[in-house]
Amino acid sequence: MADYAWSQINCDKGVFQPGDSVSAEKLGVSKEDYDALKEAGSVREEKYPDMGDFDGSPTEFAKRELAIASGAVLPDEVDGVGVVKDK
Repeated sequence: MADYAWSQINCDKGVFQPGDSVSAEKLGVSKEDYDALKEAGSVREEKYPDMGDFDGSPTEFAKRELAIASGAVLPDEVDGVGVVKDK
């Protein structure tokens, strides 16, 4: 099963962005260091969400999408970081 970066990872083999498929080999790190990245949440089995041009965190994106889906707000009432705009 593939793993994905959930934060920017800087290592000897380059810079990996959230959403990039990663492994210990791709990052050039030991299994212990890779396990530590997984434990910290920087690497996960779940794919990083495609958030388009949304500029917030995955949590903020999910909250925004739920608010829109529930009808609590309309898409044009939410700014690029998931905050309801003042009317």
